Amino acid sequence: MGKKQKAKSPPVEGVAEAAPEKGKKKWLLIGLLLLVACLVLAGGGAWYLMGGGKDTPEEINAPAEKKADAADVDVPLQETTEMDRALEANVFPLEPFVIELMDPDAKKMLTLEVALEMMQAETADEIRNMLPYIRETVMQQFIQESSGDLLTMEDKLVLKHDLIRKINGLLSYGRIRNIYFTQFLIR
Repeated sequence: MGKKQKAKSPPVEGVAEAAPEKGKKKWLLIGLLLLVACLVLAGGGAWYLMGGGKDTPEEINAPAEKKADAADVDVPLQETTEMDRALEANVFPLEPFVIELMDPDAKKMLTLEVALEMMQAETADEIRNMLPYIRETVMQQFIQESSGDLLTMEDKLVLKHDLIRKINGLLSYGRIRNIYFTQFLIR
């Protein structure tokens, strides 16, 4: 007669379900933490690739000081070319293009003038070195289009973003921020 057996009580519903639910929450939390870690790493990688952290306050202010020194020098206005003025604004104008479009009905020509906005003025040297490749990239982009593909502003924006991506792919150090179509005429 020694030991009394304890009567087994029926399982409590909340307790039995709490264990699997707690496990699900644990995996959900781990998944969220991994997602946040991936986003932080991706953001840090993008920041690094864009050259983040290289500019100190002294480097940021230095170009302005150099411009102020250059402004003190008396230079006749005739010696300042249009290209020089554009480069001061970090814009690199390309020579005009005349491109035959791919229209099945009639022969259509696109007269195009493009200006590249650079993130840094130093990118101009790299653009000069890569100019034949950049011009060919622009030509190839528009040769594939028909005049109907270039009518809306939305179509032009898509082309602009494609060109920015392709031209930035050609450049090693500098980057293009924007492209301006200074003349866009279909005849």
